[in-house]
Amino acid sequence: MSDEGILVCLEGSSSGVRASEVAIDVARRLGSSLVSLAVVDDPDIQAREPTGIGGASFKLQRDAALIADAHAHAQAQA
Repeated sequence: MSDEGILVCLEGSSSGVRASEVAIDVARRLGSSLVSLAVVDDPDIQAREPTGIGGASFKLQRDAALIADAHAHAQAQA
């Protein structure tokens, strides 16, 4: 069997945590490498949405804070 490794997505949900646990167990049993991937969906966070007067400025600040938080969370998962 060729070892192409196991890839698991780190996204923080309870099912994601369980998937990570299973991936670790399988990698240990097979002697495979394990690679994790954390995805931050910047385009979804920054998607356009209707805002009231002055809302666009607030949205830019909020989006920047959400993206920074998502990146910090992704780093903490690794």
